[in-house]
Amino acid sequence: MFLTVFLDLVGFGIVIPLMPLYAERFGAGPVAVTWLLAVYSLMQFFLAPWWGRLSDRVGRRPVLLVGIAGSALSYLAFGLAGSLGM
Repeated sequence: MFLTVFLDLVGFGIVIPLMPLYAERFGAGPVAVTWLLAVYSLMQFFLAPWWGRLSDRVGRRPVLLVGIAGSALSYLAFGLAGSLGM
């Protein structure tokens, strides 16, 4: 469990410092970056109980593996993004 949380926080910690560089490259202002980070945190707040109920039903391991895979794919998409919408 600790390793899963560690990997998620390291990935997110790598993305946050790069966010201003991507914003400048794509012509986004500080408000767009703030909204992006705020929506991420808001979705975590609202979806955490759902993920918790799902992990109670199917088990912690499958839910953690899906979460790690989803994070990896989203970080890859962020790194390969060619536009602000991506």
